[in-house]
Amino acid sequence: MKKYFTFLLLPALIISTVSCDIFSSSDDEDEAESNVDFPEGIHEGAWEHINSEMLEIIEEDLEMPIHRGDDPPQFPHVIEKRTETQSGEMVFDTYHVSPVVLLASTVPDDPHQIGTTYPDTYLRIYNQDPMNHTVSLDVYEKGTGFFHDPAAYIMGSDGYFTIMSTLLGNYFGHDEIVGSAFYSGYLGQEAIADLHYNYFMIDNAGDEGYIPNNSGRSMFDEWGVSELTTWPENTNLKSPKNNYLLLAPVN
Repeated sequence: MKKYFTFLLLPALIISTVSCDIFSSSDDEDEAESNVDFPEGIHEGAWEHINSEMLEIIEEDLEMPIHRGDDPPQFPHVIEKRTETQSGEMVFDTYHVSPVVLLASTVPDDPHQIGTTYPDTYLRIYNQDPMNHTVSLDVYEKGTGFFHDPAAYIMGSDGYFTIMSTLLGNYFGHDEIVGSAFYSGYLGQEAIADLHYNYFMIDNAGDEGYIPNNSGRSMFDEWGVSELTTWPENTNLKSPKNNYLLLAPVN
């Protein structure tokens, strides 16, 4: 399965401090037979661009957890937690990642130092397809950019999940640019625990404006709890036409 996007370059990246209880995700199982194979516990779609050597770099050098398996938790289409405001009904369907901290980088002479704090990130995960093991994914980095994938791959088990999005780009005429984004954590009913995410360059088409091939950066929620919130309505970046490239320039 391939997904094609038009990207704009983020200027800075490859891109509340309230405690809460985390509850187990729903145990409801979809009885439909899956259409997908999971070689080595990885969604078959991911193997179209990622190989074992790349995964080793991502997991070991970039310290990115990859939760394997064919039984990921079920993300609800609409979270049944609502409140009334003067402007109408507010739906809590988005996970707020803050503070976002750089965990690891394999970018040579990376100007982004380990421990760098990045803008808050918002994840909206919906339209889960249990037969094809895909989800729709919206990612907004506050003040920088928006990314939409209508069919990202999902895998995992026992409440742990990894979502993988293949980034096929068209930027300055480079149709062949290929990258990946991984998002991993444990799904509770009120939050995602231990959220990590990673951007990795597979093929930059020789453009030095991107990070080198086989390099990337990993970030994590330093507080370990990404709570439910509402999707930011002031982004002005809601259109799927505004898909930002989540692979940082070198500088």
